[in-house]
Amino acid sequence: MRIGVCDCQDRLTAAFLHEADKPALTKLMVTKVPIIYIAGSGHSGSTLLDLLLGSHSQIESVGEVYKYLDPQRRMRILRCTCGATIDECAYWQSVQQAATSDGEDALSAADRSHRALVAVLRVSGKRLICDSSKTLEQLAVYAEHPDLFDLQILHLVRDGRGTAFSMNRKWLRMLAQHGSAEHAKSTIRARSKNPMVYGYYVSIVRWLRLNLRIAHRFAAHPGYHAIRYEDLADNPQLGLQAIMDRLNLPFEASQLDFARQQHHNVGGNSMRVRSDSTVKKDTEYQERLSPLRWGFGTLLGLPLLLKYGYRLRRTLPSP
Repeated sequence: MRIGVCDCQDRLTAAFLHEADKPALTKLMVTKVPIIYIAGSGHSGSTLLDLLLGSHSQIESVGEVYKYLDPQRRMRILRCTCGATIDECAYWQSVQQAATSDGEDALSAADRSHRALVAVLRVSGKRLICDSSKTLEQLAVYAEHPDLFDLQILHLVRDGRGTAFSMNRKWLRMLAQHGSAEHAKSTIRARSKNPMVYGYYVSIVRWLRLNLRIAHRFAAHPGYHAIRYEDLADNPQLGLQAIMDRLNLPFEASQLDFARQQHHNVGGNSMRVRSDSTVKKDTEYQERLSPLRWGFGTLLGLPLLLKYGYRLRRTLPSP
C-alpha cells in the first residue's frame, strides 16, 4: 500500500534537522553526482522507467528535475507524487534547506543542478539519482560538466506513431474537459506550451528531430544506452534486467512493485500516483489510427522507425 500524503513528514524533518546539528555532516562529500538521465520525447514511457529505476535500493528518482530547478514552475504547478505540493512536502523542504545551506547566491545552471542533486542524495541516503527531465538542455548541463556529474544516458525511444497518437489523444481529452478549443488552448499556453505540439503530424516531426538530435549528439558518450519502450513494456522483468545490466547494477525484484514504494517525483503522468504496478503496453494507436495517418506518419518518421527496428506495416493484436 502506498504511504499516505507525506505521512512521513515529521520523521523526515526531524531526521534532517538532527543531522544538520552535526558539523561533520553539514556537507555531503560528493564531488561527482552519479546521474541516470532518461532522454527522449514525451509520451514515450519515461514515467514508467523512472518509477522502475527509482524503486531500486540505490537509486533515488525525483522525476523531472528541470521543473524543480525552475522557480516559476515550482511556484505555479508542481506537486509531489506523495500528494503534497512541493512547498508542503517534508522531503522537498529538506532538499531545499540542504541545497540553500550555503546561501542562495547566483549560480550557473550546472552549479544549481549539482547543489540540488547533492541535497537529494543527502536527504534520501541513496547513491545515484535518476532524472527523467528528457530535455536536451538539462542533458547538456550534465554532459558538459564531467567534473560535477558522472553521467549515464538512457535514450528511451518509442514508435513515433504511438507517441504522436498519445499526444493527440491528450489534446482530445483536454477538448472534452474544457468544452472548447480556445479554452483548451488557453490552458496549454498557461503551461508555457504551444497547442500545435499536440497535432499528430507535428508530434511525429518533433519526435523525429528530437531523437535524431539526441542520438547524433550523445551516441558516442561512453554512458549512452538506447532502449525501446516496447521492449520494456512487453516484458518488464526482462527489459528492466537488461537495463540494470547496462548500468552495472543488480536487478531487484522489488523494482517491479513500484506502486508500493514511496516516491517523491516531480512531473510525469498519472502512472506515478497509481495504486497498482501492472504494466500494460499502450498499443491503442495500432487499432485507432486511420490508414491515412498511419501511412503519412510512417513516411514522416521513416528514418528513425528503420533505425530502431519498427515495423512499417500495421500489426494488429490478436483477438
